[in-house]
Amino acid sequence: MVNWFSSLLSHRLKKNRWRKHLYVKKKIDLAVKNTKYSKADLERQFQGWSAFVCDSSPSIQLKEIYPLLIDFLRKGNDTKLRYSYLIDKIKILEVTNLDSDILHQLYRVFLSYGFFSVGLSLRKKGVEAKLLLNEGSVLDSIPFILEEGNLLSNIDVLDLFKTKKISDNKIKMVIWLSNIFSSGVCADRCRFVSDADKEFYSYIKDKRIAIVGPITSDVQQGYEIDSFDLVLRFNFKNEMNDYNKKIYGERTSLSYYSIVHTKALKDQDYTLVFNLIDYVCFVKEKSRSFFDKDKFKNRVSYDYRWLLPDTEFNIGVNAIFDLLRFNPSEIKVFNTDLMLTAGRNKNYWPSSVGNVDYIRSFIKTHDPVTQYQFLSHVYRSGLIKGDEQFCEVMEMGLDKYISKLQLAHGKQFT
Repeated sequence: MVNWFSSLLSHRLKKNRWRKHLYVKKKIDLAVKNTKYSKADLERQFQGWSAFVCDSSPSIQLKEIYPLLIDFLRKGNDTKLRYSYLIDKIKILEVTNLDSDILHQLYRVFLSYGFFSVGLSLRKKGVEAKLLLNEGSVLDSIPFILEEGNLLSNIDVLDLFKTKKISDNKIKMVIWLSNIFSSGVCADRCRFVSDADKEFYSYIKDKRIAIVGPITSDVQQGYEIDSFDLVLRFNFKNEMNDYNKKIYGERTSLSYYSIVHTKALKDQDYTLVFNLIDYVCFVKEKSRSFFDKDKFKNRVSYDYRWLLPDTEFNIGVNAIFDLLRFNPSEIKVFNTDLMLTAGRNKNYWPSSVGNVDYIRSFIKTHDPVTQYQFLSHVYRSGLIKGDEQFCEVMEMGLDKYISKLQLAHGKQFT
């Protein structure tokens, strides 16, 4: 009976990234608080949760570094010297026999403690293990191949078709993304357009699109924003009268909506808002289900979750990759810094939303590494442009970005 219950619990944990994280963090919290744990105690605990959550046993290398990780977390606010020392220790780990899932769980725990750069070092080793050692099947490696911006080999493509575990259209989507990351050319994008999206394809095709983020700004670029063929804003609620038009512009052509914002709108006369714009784009079908979809022009964006390493695109990245499928002539991003600042425009968040826990969001829903990597690939291939602030973030590189993200949301050094 106990074994059956344990098996069921383990199965549920493995299907839910947040539950997995909470389980692992609880175990690591216990090790951090119990300073009397011996090295053997820590090894047994590590062995226990990795077997339960990841179906694997940590390698000798990971067993040796685990006490160092726990000791580091016990120190709380740490010095740059010890911080750098731990990162250097992680960097020299040999990829042989490293389990990527275990490293990914450790990465999330370090995010939760506010030590983002240490977490990134662990995550990088996990990705390296997944790719270089060909851990698992090609299908399992796709999210990491794409996240790294690598071009799929002909052998990988053939292997995908042979697996028959995903449809030919999904395989073509993988090939398309791999190719645009490497070449910057989005040929044959219309092949991925469903019959339901043919009208939207005509609406987006060959248009110049300004994507305006919700962060506060004092840069006067409203005239440039309004000069684009189409202006996209997120979670539009007809709030533009509250904003400085010289900074944010005044036009809104279409908007993408997250589930938090649609929940807030569903009990209002939403048609007064939705009919002010050309298109309402929902990130998920569940969001659209709150409304009578026959009362306004709407659609659901493409769901990229199956292509990502156990995470989801945030609304901005989702919109960019969704729009790229419809052959716009230009996409330029304004007022976006990928969460390096927490402030948002007045009335952006519904009144039902209190203080936003960004670290929880990074772990549970929107992995910051995935967001940055996918965006950087289309930025560097020339498929998207940005204002000075956005370009500065894209040009700084992943390591510096994560370091700045820690300064904004995580632990500070003593």
